[in-house]
Amino acid sequence: MSLAFWIVTFAVVMGASLAVLFLRPVWPRSAWLAAIHGLVGTGGLVLLVLALNTPDPRADALGVGAFAKFAATAMGGAWLLGLGLAFWPFRKPRNRGLLIAVHASLAVFGYVLFMAYRSLG
Repeated sequence: MSLAFWIVTFAVVMGASLAVLFLRPVWPRSAWLAAIHGLVGTGGLVLLVLALNTPDPRADALGVGAFAKFAATAMGGAWLLGLGLAFWPFRKPRNRGLLIAVHASLAVFGYVLFMAYRSLG
């Protein structure tokens, strides 16, 4: 679970840097940075789902046992939206911005749940 946490944390930091690049288009946006962000996020999500196969009685006793499942669900939704960002052709930049906002919201929601699970469980 610890490895999944650190990989997801790295993906979140990369996503935050991509958000800064998207909001301030002074620097050229690089597709390879977005691709690495997607690959790292995919790896963290896969490790989180694999770690969910082992029960954690301490987390269940504290009442945060379901947090990791909800975190994986939210991060899975963010992953699907990220795939849409990567492969869907957008005609208007506003639509891309809306999808990025929903992607980031789901990812942050899942990350906060994962942090709560890791800190309390």
